[in-house]
Amino acid sequence: VEATLSARACAVASRHDSADGSTTKLVVRLRDGREVETVVMRHGTLRSTRVSVCVSSQVGCAMACSFCATGTMGHSGDLTAGEIVEQALFAKGLEPKLRNVVFMGMGEPLNNYRAVLDACAAFFDDRLLALRAGRVTVSTVGVAPRIEALAADEPRASLALSLHAPTQAQRVAIM
Repeated sequence: VEATLSARACAVASRHDSADGSTTKLVVRLRDGREVETVVMRHGTLRSTRVSVCVSSQVGCAMACSFCATGTMGHSGDLTAGEIVEQALFAKGLEPKLRNVVFMGMGEPLNNYRAVLDACAAFFDDRLLALRAGRVTVSTVGVAPRIEALAADEPRASLALSLHAPTQAQRVAIM
């Protein structure tokens, strides 16, 4: 039975650790065979080590930012909330003291709004990761209608706005 049934929809296809041990990149294979990247980041100080995970929300990205490798792939699908959450659970399996989740992996999170919102709720849920308010950050290139919606729908999440250039004209040119 175990060979044919799984409680997980995803699997870690490969793992790559940096030479200094500060990062671990996981290539996560989704049930349909597509792959996304998840990165575990360790930030050490003399007193403690903070651990964050960077999760993907889409396979590829439709935003087509010229400086971004994912943007050159095009968009080939949205992840489910469960697929997003599983990335964080894989990270927690590596680092039980996982403290932060950031949506800065593959895809534009606000273009997969419902799944990202549901994943955020799971990250804050005491039965899963039990993260505190402010420990989940959603990064966007500026999907304006969804920015206000996120603030209203999930006020415990933080927002990071990726500007990439000092002026709007330069921003439009590269994005």
